[in-house]
Amino acid sequence: MRTAARFLLPALLTGALLLCGCTGKPPEISRVAYQLLLTQPPESSAVTEKLSVFLVADDPDGFEDLATLYVIHDGAELYWKIGSADWTKTTFEAETWIGSNGIATADGSPMPRGEYRVLLQDNNGDTVENVFSLEEPATGAGFPKATLADGVVSCSGLMESPELWIYDLGDRFVTAFAADQGPLAMAPIVQQNPGLKQGYRLRLYTWDRENGVGLVKGPYESGSLKAP
Repeated sequence: MRTAARFLLPALLTGALLLCGCTGKPPEISRVAYQLLLTQPPESSAVTEKLSVFLVADDPDGFEDLATLYVIHDGAELYWKIGSADWTKTTFEAETWIGSNGIATADGSPMPRGEYRVLLQDNNGDTVENVFSLEEPATGAGFPKATLADGVVSCSGLMESPELWIYDLGDRFVTAFAADQGPLAMAPIVQQNPGLKQGYRLRLYTWDRENGVGLVKGPYESGSLKAP
């Protein structure tokens, strides 16, 4: 999704275990955004698929009451469970989005097409859901490229509104920056995010308008990084 920066889980059967009786005030979903991401390692031509799903949500009992996000494909009998400690939370145009850029099948096979359910559960067990449909195409071309030298990241390739996604060594999303403003020095970013001082991972994202997919190159590994 374009708002991810400003923005696996096992394949299990879906069913009634996800749906519990609602006895309080359920959470609310006001917007859902999704995008198929084609990902490619830095030194490979192999391409795998991931799904990005983010939503704007709230709860009458407070935002902190939101607990678990499920992304469900009933036809393929798959679901992905994302707890509040694991989802990415970001603000874009005064809206708070929660979700993940890393939804993928356990065996690396393409994401199933067709209808998905997004089910959000709060700490009381109350739920709300929404649906979207993922269709073809599943092709993309012109992956961008990033180089990391002396703590400076440079990006190249045909890129539309590119973004540099930054993760810690545990592959937890930390922050993101526009990647079309020239080389990006990592030292100030590391100073603001102490969790990156032991190293970090970078993924370069761009939108492939012709094919209607996101292209992600990475992850690039920083290796050991001393505190500036």
